[in-house]
Amino acid sequence: MAIGASLVYPALSGISSGEVLYTLFAGTLFESPVYITFMGVPFILMSYSSSVIPVIFATYFAGKVERWLKKVIPDVVKLFLVP
Repeated sequence: MAIGASLVYPALSGISSGEVLYTLFAGTLFESPVYITFMGVPFILMSYSSSVIPVIFATYFAGKVERWLKKVIPDVVKLFLVP
């Protein structure tokens, strides 16, 4: 539920209505405006409010990461390091 809620959080969907920083792939079929960057990496945000597929993929990936972390991390610190 937390993954799905974070994908449709209103503050994230409102970012794409701001000022365009620059355009990726200018002059091509894949030309996309960039509204936000994180550590120099451009992010193209889209609205996930009516889509369930990204939530399913993110949940599947989080489950795989959690199983791997449970195997690798010692039991002493597993309580606060494994989600």
